[in-house]
Amino acid sequence: TARPLRRVLALSFMLISSSLKFHIVAAENDKSCGSSTSPNSKTNTNTNKIPTVTLSNGVQMPQYASGTAYRDGWLFRPDLAYQAIKHTLDAGIRHIDTALVYRSQKPIGSVLGIAFTSGSYQRDDIFVTTKVFHPQFPGVLFEGDALHLNTITPEEVTVEVNRHIERCLNELNTGYLDLLLLHWPGDFDESVDSTIARARRLAAWNVFEAALANKWTRAIGVSNFSVKHLEQLVEDGATVRPMVNQIETSAFMRHEEIIRYCEEQGIVVMAYSPLGAPVVGGTNEMLEDGELMRMADKYEMNAGQIAMRYVVQRGFALTALSTSAHRLVSNLDIFNFSLSEEEMTVLDGLNKKKSMLGLVSPNDIS
Repeated sequence: TARPLRRVLALSFMLISSSLKFHIVAAENDKSCGSSTSPNSKTNTNTNKIPTVTLSNGVQMPQYASGTAYRDGWLFRPDLAYQAIKHTLDAGIRHIDTALVYRSQKPIGSVLGIAFTSGSYQRDDIFVTTKVFHPQFPGVLFEGDALHLNTITPEEVTVEVNRHIERCLNELNTGYLDLLLLHWPGDFDESVDSTIARARRLAAWNVFEAALANKWTRAIGVSNFSVKHLEQLVEDGATVRPMVNQIETSAFMRHEEIIRYCEEQGIVVMAYSPLGAPVVGGTNEMLEDGELMRMADKYEMNAGQIAMRYVVQRGFALTALSTSAHRLVSNLDIFNFSLSEEEMTVLDGLNKKKSMLGLVSPNDIS
């Protein structure tokens, strides 16, 4: 089953990547993607308008994060981070979401270094989230940025995850991290032995707990974890429960059982891809949905803003990617209005329960 699965993954990633240029460039003039001028848009954004969510250890995390997985087709484009991060700061966004495999950490660190040098910002003004522990994806990810999560031993995991955290600290050069996440619970290959996969996760999590104790990071969490993965960490002896679970979440895609478990256990849900994803040709089914468009007209917003408002009104944090200075500002208008209870119920009913990105479900990972 491994080879067919990898072909599906490769195709999915190709579709995502081939359409990402639409997100970055063509969407600048597409109202549904949150880029057109809204009557309620502000030219100057007050940082204080972005709410924070409180993690289980008391750390305050800004609810909105700027994503940094800049790509053009198959190619990651960390060079786009230089200007995009400056636009992010200018918009009043202080939470930056990155990962080792995105290769954007060095430019992020450079822009932040200039901001710190100018005195415009202090380190504690900025919240930096990064991720390690990503399976290999040949031809897309650099060999040294990901791990062979189908063959690596738990002992090797301890060494490699520690090394990758050190790389993140060196590349970002921010002194410490605010939030450190395990990027995936394991390899995408369904044939991986579940007992060994479980031991690898625990080994990685033990390194995370040490990083927290050593003040290398202020908080630790996971990404793409199922209820099973979260329960196993605790059963296997984790002394610190994950504080965040970053999962694909939108009006069209929600793992409600994972969300429910996280809420019950005090784990903050952080949504990625809250705007869904366009397919080849640039059509984004969610942002063309009639219900979202109707609400957009009512509130004089756009469908993208309605989609993100739904996510934050559910109480989730979110990360959204943009390189547009205007769109980074206008996206924050989601904190200027509220949807009615009836509208939230309507959007609740749009869940298609399948990844808009074509990704493997967390429930299908060993």
